[in-house]
Amino acid sequence: MHSLDTDASVLMNAHFDSPVNSPGAGDSSLLEVARLVVDSGWAPPQPIIFLFNGAEELFMLGSHGFMTQHKLKDTIGAFVNVEASGTGGIDLVCQSGPGSWPSNVYSQAAMHPMAQSSAQDVFPVIPGDTDYRMFAEDYGDIPGLDIIFLRGGYYYHTSFDTVDRILTESKVDNGRLIAKKN
Repeated sequence: MHSLDTDASVLMNAHFDSPVNSPGAGDSSLLEVARLVVDSGWAPPQPIIFLFNGAEELFMLGSHGFMTQHKLKDTIGAFVNVEASGTGGIDLVCQSGPGSWPSNVYSQAAMHPMAQSSAQDVFPVIPGDTDYRMFAEDYGDIPGLDIIFLRGGYYYHTSFDTVDRILTESKVDNGRLIAKKN
C-alpha cells in the first residue's frame, strides 16, 4: 500500500548527539526499532515517520525545525519520543499526554510497562528538557509518549556506548508499541 503525504501518521522521534569519541549506540536505538519494523514484514495501517534529529540540547532545534517547516508536520496523529540517558534497559515513560490514551496504549503494548508520574511534574522546573515538548506542547497538542532508557548511564556518550550494551527488551518494547498503536 502506498502512503500519501496527507495520510495521518505516527511520528517516532529520537536525537543523535553523541560526542566524536563515542560510537553512539544509546542514541541509535530508534534506528534499531526501524530495522525491526522493516525486517518483520509488517505493513502498518498508517505511515510511520522516523525522525532522527540533532541539536536537542541546543533548544531542540531539530524537532523545532520539523514542527515549524516540514510538510508532514500536520499529518502527525500521535508520537513516541525515544530519549536516552543510558544505553538501554527497560523503557520508562516520563511524560504522556495530552489525555490518557497514550499511557493506556503503552500499558497494553509494552512487554514491561513502567512509568513514573512524578517525572511529568519535575520536567517544567528542571533545566533539562526533551523533544516531547515540541510535539505535545509548543507546536501542537499531539498525543504522545516520552520514553527514556536509563540503564547503562555510565556507558552513555563514552567510547563504551556500543550496540552490544543495548538490551534486547529496549528494542522489542518500542517495536511492539508501534504495532499495538496501529
